[in-house]
Amino acid sequence: MENLDPATEEFLAHIFAKRYAEAKDLTLNASLWSGSERLAGRRAGCIGLISRFTQRKQQEDLFNGEKQDKLRQMLLNLQSSLGCDEFERGYIDVWLKYIDTLRYKEGVKEDPGKEE
Repeated sequence: MENLDPATEEFLAHIFAKRYAEAKDLTLNASLWSGSERLAGRRAGCIGLISRFTQRKQQEDLFNGEKQDKLRQMLLNLQSSLGCDEFERGYIDVWLKYIDTLRYKEGVKEDPGKEE
C-alpha cells in the first residue's frame, strides 16, 4: 500500500484508532488538502469516511467479506476508467487505502505463534 499525503495518513490513523472527533477536526482544515484537485478529492473522501463513522445508526457489515471485495473492485474499475478525473481519483484513493488497510489488519493473526 502506498502512502498518501500526510494529512490523509493522519486522518486514517485517527479513524483506525477510533478517534473520530480528531479525524473530523482534521477535515475542517481545508488548507491541509489544498494545492491540487486530487488532494481536494482526498479531503472529500475523508469527509465521506467520517460521516460514515459518526452516523447514529452504523451498518457494521458494510465493510465485511464479500461486500468489501465488491466495493474495492468497483472503486478500482472506476479509478481506471477514462471518465475519472483527478478529484474523483483522490476520493477513491482514500477509500481504497481504508479498505486495503482494513483487509490487511483483518488478515493478520492476533498471535501467530499460538496454535488453535
